Amino acid sequence: MPRRNQTKQHSRLVVDIPCKRKKRFNSEAKALETAEQATEVTLKVYKCPYCKGWHLSSAV
Repeated sequence: MPRRNQTKQHSRLVVDIPCKRKKRFNSEAKALETAEQATEVTLKVYKCPYCKGWHLSSAV
């Protein structure tokens, strides 16, 4: 009986970047505006090296 060659299904390449669950801002100005509205904590704005967007951090 001939062998059936079945092609293997490759799983999709999923890149898990550290900032996946963080709120991303398209501009520094929008991130700063949001940071200034925070009243309970002081937030710092930083450019993300992974997604090239802007995020907020409460770490000092």
